[in-house]
Amino acid sequence: MDRWIVVHWFELITLVLLCLNLWFVFEVLKVLRAVKDCLMLLAGWLDKTRSESKREGGAGTDARDDP
Repeated sequence: MDRWIVVHWFELITLVLLCLNLWFVFEVLKVLRAVKDCLMLLAGWLDKTRSESKREGGAGTDARDDP
């Protein structure tokens, strides 16, 4: 009977660790999804800013562009 209890506790601990691992993976994926959304927002903002500066005749160009 004692051996069955030891195996039973081992299996329960294994299931708990598996659930914690899955929770951790889902949390990491949630953070990565949020980072991707922020990067897409910033990329859209950058494209909009670049297109506006080109429409204005390049008034917002850097000094690095001039030789």
